[in-house]
Amino acid sequence: MSTVKIGTEFRSAYADSNALWRVVSIDGKYAECVIVNERWEHDGQWYDGDYAGVRKPFFVTDVRRAVEFAENLKARMDAADAWFDSLAPGQIVHYNNGFAEFVRCEVIVLDEPIRTGTGTVYEKGQKVLQPIALCGPGWERRDLVGEIEHEGTRYMTLGYHARKVLTGTGAWRPSDSCVYEAPTYSSSYARQGDPTGLPALDLGVTLTKEQIEYLDTAHLGWVPLGLALGAGRVS
Repeated sequence: MSTVKIGTEFRSAYADSNALWRVVSIDGKYAECVIVNERWEHDGQWYDGDYAGVRKPFFVTDVRRAVEFAENLKARMDAADAWFDSLAPGQIVHYNNGFAEFVRCEVIVLDEPIRTGTGTVYEKGQKVLQPIALCGPGWERRDLVGEIEHEGTRYMTLGYHARKVLTGTGAWRPSDSCVYEAPTYSSSYARQGDPTGLPALDLGVTLTKEQIEYLDTAHLGWVPLGLALGAGRVS
């Protein structure tokens, strides 16, 4: 059981934040706590946290539960990182996107840092999963490649994971509970079958270098069909 004392830090929601609290005094079963100032940087400017200095009493038992939850979560994340680190470069594994939508991935070692769209940073030398194919009966056409007309222009539309496969981007570390080869693979996902022998889906298109460069700067996964003649139309 974790010991709660002056200086103990834990997280608990306050307003619209997941605030970091610090115990400043204890009186019996109550702990007086204050929100720590977690400064953050944007475009070279540093800002104070919105609620730094707010004080609030907590039950000591609630503080203990929060601390133990954080410790258990960290242990779980450390175990997941250890599993990813144990993978061999070039190894093939399968991410379950849900409902038997499998993403076949190759283990790669980063030769430079990358930042995902959610802000997660993976450092040089880390092992991550690079999507190389989609497989499984769960995928629908709208998840893959299609067409749409917008303001008089026809576009090729790419599903989220289809875009990763076709552009060779989007390497990441998903939850290990969603990776078929992981010892922590979800038991509910396991009922969706073994993806290792499934054939890769034919996405029906190969992107040109010009189209990939366009996608690198586009906010949407749309490519004008007239871009890079010879790319062909989507079937």
